Amino acid sequence: MKPSNDSYPGHNQEHVPTALKSIFIAIYVILIIAAIFGNSLVIRAFYKFPSLRSASNTILVSLSVADIFTTVGTILYIANIIVGKRRPPLRMLCNVASKISLTFNCIIILHLALISVERFIAVKFALRYHTIVTNRRAVIASTVVWLWGIAVSWIFPQAIKAEGHETFREFIQALAPCADRRNKPYSLPSASVRGYLIFLVISLLVVPIVIILVSYSYIFTISCRQRRQILEEDNVHRKLDMKREMKGARTVAIVVGICLVSFVPLLVVLCLRFLTSTSIGRKQMYPVYLVASLNACWNPLIYCWRNENFRKSFKKLMKCNSSAGD
Repeated sequence: MKPSNDSYPGHNQEHVPTALKSIFIAIYVILIIAAIFGNSLVIRAFYKFPSLRSASNTILVSLSVADIFTTVGTILYIANIIVGKRRPPLRMLCNVASKISLTFNCIIILHLALISVERFIAVKFALRYHTIVTNRRAVIASTVVWLWGIAVSWIFPQAIKAEGHETFREFIQALAPCADRRNKPYSLPSASVRGYLIFLVISLLVVPIVIILVSYSYIFTISCRQRRQILEEDNVHRKLDMKREMKGARTVAIVVGICLVSFVPLLVVLCLRFLTSTSIGRKQMYPVYLVASLNACWNPLIYCWRNENFRKSFKKLMKCNSSAGD
């Protein structure tokens, strides 16, 4: 059966002023350039300087790779805005962009949980940390995160036979700003699609957020305790080691916290779109996706600000590039 015109995301769509579209496109382009440049710098520094090749930084580099790939979805959203009312290409772009965004947002959220577990181990088992968390295990854990993210977004829908449903395609599109459903609230008539949504919420929101909150609650408790120990400590070297370790934990906490906060507006709007009859159009979706896209830029910025080793490495890389340019 041929889909009706209403099934196309561009049909009877909410009119977004040209000036507003231009602003969104300009900001998205700036974010794409910043995300690719900053995360590429993190990856290059990791491979160029042996001192940065630790297990924890291995996970961060994996996160940087995921951040770079999220820009592919952003580029497709820009193309979607530019294409406008030409419906078939709009539908295709919306499908592809939605699937790519879902995949890499899954991978990013899982990385945040993995980083939290790594920091928990560093604080809880400080003396055994280097025997528990090795570079090889960090690579394996990061690989598992990537495979799980791909499985959740591409393989599981096939397994529960949701992929073939028009409802499933509408559901995937509704995750993205390119779908405009302002005139009819979203519903989940298919049991398989409802099951998939519940699975997404549990595996990609509830479980990771619980892991992150438990890990950092423990780290915060230990941080307060160690702060008192530092004040009482007579050994200068021991003081410096403890300060360095806690600064590292706080830095990672900032990365994870800001990344999670970036996703909060998007999660709230998606909950309103799926769980209520609230009209959510493009004017609401594009700004929250813009905030979520900032997530890809935070990692290099925070490490340039907080981590002395990364900061020095970035400076060396920039000097090398400027010298090569001369």
